[in-house]
Amino acid sequence: MKKYSDRQMTLIELLVVLSIIILLASMLLPALRKAKESANGILCVNNLKQIGVAQLQYADENGGWSTPMWSCFPATSSETSSAERNSWTEMLALGNFIPMPKVGAITTFLCPSFGSRVWYQRARSYGMWINVERPFKILSGNVMSSSVPGYTAKSYGSPSGFFYIGDSIRTDYSPEPVQWYNYDHDSTTILIHSRHQRKANMLFADGHISPLAANDLKNATHISPSGFTFTY
Repeated sequence: MKKYSDRQMTLIELLVVLSIIILLASMLLPALRKAKESANGILCVNNLKQIGVAQLQYADENGGWSTPMWSCFPATSSETSSAERNSWTEMLALGNFIPMPKVGAITTFLCPSFGSRVWYQRARSYGMWINVERPFKILSGNVMSSSVPGYTAKSYGSPSGFFYIGDSIRTDYSPEPVQWYNYDHDSTTILIHSRHQRKANMLFADGHISPLAANDLKNATHISPSGFTFTY
């Protein structure tokens, strides 16, 4: 009887220990997930800072202008074949302003907080504001966009208040949403992605990065009169 009683106590103790472990794990896992997301957010900011430096260096060699969306500018991407043009990410890399991404390798052009960090193709990267695929004059006290047929040049104010590259998403991509090389101000499918604790990391023309909340994007009417659409 005593032996049986001792065995019962041992099982109870094991159950208590297991219960404590499970409880601690349930308490620690959210904290670990939050720590991982914070680390990824820092990596994202560092990626965008490198892209910002690259854009400023590119602008320094191109009359103060950033890259356009495509190297075929002022022609639109629909007017030239894919083989005849380079994306804005490729333009930075081909100019040796930032390392050329390699297929199957981690790249600066992808946010670590959403989907794969591994480079697959040029359409999957941080997004640049479409704005009729125009470049922006970022090395200036007043950011400007160039004039193209049907669109006049526009002023956006101080470089410290103008964002143009950041977290983006294409929601209608199959089989699942992906990071996308551009975003529009009023689109429902290619838009800013608030993936960092409901904020989006955005690169400003002066090179600084800010995590923008919903109201920041909605109220950015000095850039787009209607603000910017976004998703979580």
